[in-house]
Amino acid sequence: MDIFKYIAIGFIGTIMVVTVKNIKPEYSIFIALATGIIILIGISEKILEVVNTFSNIADKSGLPKDIFNAVLRIIGIGYITEYSSSVCEDSDCSSIAKKIQLAGKVTIFIMALPVITGIIDIISGLL
Repeated sequence: MDIFKYIAIGFIGTIMVVTVKNIKPEYSIFIALATGIIILIGISEKILEVVNTFSNIADKSGLPKDIFNAVLRIIGIGYITEYSSSVCEDSDCSSIAKKIQLAGKVTIFIMALPVITGIIDIISGLL
């Protein structure tokens, strides 16, 4: 299972961050970012697999592809927002992390409006 590989990478990165933080605190953020990027690169193939599966489901459902594309973007924004705010919190910048979370929530809300409108149109067309 790949998850154990990513957990090991995370633990190694965490140990490195804690060790370096005692010696050169300014470098610890770079190690944390590098660890996160390594994990993201490692799971990129799985992400593409999910996107392709989601696209196949969209094709089979007959619903407008715009709705599924918007949902995928919303999910992506949620993950990117969570990752970015976690990096800020790890750097002891929780106020910036909260602003990133707020920006992500507002962006998701704005992007969800056309999806909600499309779903309402589909439901009203069925009635």
